[in-house]
Amino acid sequence: MTFNPGKVRLEISDETHLAALLELLWNRYGRNRVEQPDRWTIEIAEDPDLPVDPDLAGTVVSDPTVGLVRDLIYALLAIAPEGFRVREHHYEKGRFWLAASENTLPDDLEGRVRALFARMEAPA
Repeated sequence: MTFNPGKVRLEISDETHLAALLELLWNRYGRNRVEQPDRWTIEIAEDPDLPVDPDLAGTVVSDPTVGLVRDLIYALLAIAPEGFRVREHHYEKGRFWLAASENTLPDDLEGRVRALFARMEAPA
């Protein structure tokens, strides 16, 4: 990352997450300020009202846990026995739960699960 007068230049060495990086930059600085003159370069025009973050190089572009969790949920739903047609699952703050049954699930299921998570986190 180089700071030139009027613009910041990013050199790309691996385009694996380039689409996600461009999306992040467009959301943060606007499409009119972000240009990609070639495959390996991104330029962000300077704007005194919204300067480019000097720590931009340390920004997380893609979190691999998102895809992992999505794939895990899909796998668990796919391998659940055929008879377990009533399913409910939830992922939040690094916690995942899945309930599957051939019968109706209780209305207070999420509250019960939250209470169990709270008990697991409580000091012994």
